[in-house]
Amino acid sequence: MLPPKPVISLLNFLSRFFPMLQMPGSDFFSTFDLAFGDPGWAKAGREDPFIQEASKLPPRLGMAASVLTNMDQLNKNLDQIKVPFKIFTGENEKRVDTDAILKLAKDAQSTDKSIEIVPEAYHQLFQDTPEVTEMVCQNIQKWVLARS
Repeated sequence: MLPPKPVISLLNFLSRFFPMLQMPGSDFFSTFDLAFGDPGWAKAGREDPFIQEASKLPPRLGMAASVLTNMDQLNKNLDQIKVPFKIFTGENEKRVDTDAILKLAKDAQSTDKSIEIVPEAYHQLFQDTPEVTEMVCQNIQKWVLARS
């Protein structure tokens, strides 16, 4: 869910002058482990030096304004999406708003679109249990080959 447009406009204005200003109260890493269906992948991710460094850096105003602006633009232009697409999302998704995924699929004008909700899966479909990852890879392959 996006904030009201005046808030996005204010953030954009402020980010021109203070792009590196730290955003208060944002903790993207509190749900890190919930993204993985396989605890081994979550552990490997937490041990990755790049992830460890990123977890110490607070989100910045410039980044937040850019993300919100682009999400707003995407939402405004969903009706212009006409290319084929398939969305995969985990049944246990905790990091993405499922209603936004459904809105994208509903509002896009593509005649070849679908959503697959993967049972017992989480956010990181390629770092989930081996069974989930294999099934998702096979389904992506089938979808692409059916269109080639």
